[in-house]
Amino acid sequence: MADDNANRTADLTFFWTIENCPIMLSPRTIKSPIFYAERLFCTRWNLEIKNVDQEFLMYFINRNRDIGPYHITVVFELSFLDSNGSPLNSEKHVHQFMKDNFRDFTLLTDDVFQKRRVEFLANDALSLRCRLWKIQKDTSDNNLCFARTRLGIERLTISWCTCDFSTLPPGRDVIYELKVGDDTYPSLNMALSMSVTNDEEIVLIRFLKSDDTIFHFNYEISVLDVTGKKHFSRKSTILLTQVDRLAHLIRKEELMNDKDLLLPHDVLCLRCVLDIGYGTIWSGIESYTRYPSLPTDSEDSRLI
Repeated sequence: MADDNANRTADLTFFWTIENCPIMLSPRTIKSPIFYAERLFCTRWNLEIKNVDQEFLMYFINRNRDIGPYHITVVFELSFLDSNGSPLNSEKHVHQFMKDNFRDFTLLTDDVFQKRRVEFLANDALSLRCRLWKIQKDTSDNNLCFARTRLGIERLTISWCTCDFSTLPPGRDVIYELKVGDDTYPSLNMALSMSVTNDEEIVLIRFLKSDDTIFHFNYEISVLDVTGKKHFSRKSTILLTQVDRLAHLIRKEELMNDKDLLLPHDVLCLRCVLDIGYGTIWSGIESYTRYPSLPTDSEDSRLI
């Protein structure tokens, strides 16, 4: 069992820091740089983490395709660390890994980003440690590897005003084109329209589908009154923009009944706050205590 190795220093210890991670909004799985375990039969490994429906964090240890044996049995330990390097959560197991094989585990997203945020996210950084041991008790090199990954998150606050609101006909879209990121990203478009349901007019606010990019973001949409105070606020998270997504709906009658306050000069003013996640913008190995003799691919330790 793994407990037999409790007092033996790991053959390789890999530290992975994920920076700029106040929330988990990456549209893709976050992958660590590949690290090499020369003492463990010249094998290649990496860690991964992703959010599942905003409820669970799923994290993985992957054995990559390498020049080592097809099957190897190792002891591994995966831990989340606090700011002092003490484990907050650990999984330690003996497992036989084939090439391109993995083990996965889960944590509650709310535990990491809400209830125990101070412990898990010092300086908005999530820290993981992976330790690997050979089953055989022989002399170890005790290699250490340090890697860092930086996530891209952008916060935007926009004011969106629609003139002649009371005359907006049902079925007509008023589009707001929201520029995000740099020039390589397409716009994130919003639409305001009127719909009639059971003879009642409803204001619909939607995020329109994006065929090129899957955006993950949190949003808050509010109606601003003439003093700048927020009304009818709604907060939510959108993880998929391959289809139109309804963000908010408001009964037109509620706005018209207090139009002097909410619709000055027949103008509807919306305030939208968005936190948009772009995923990994930089990732690399920062330090190896003993560089392995295996050749490294440029994408493993440089910008990805």
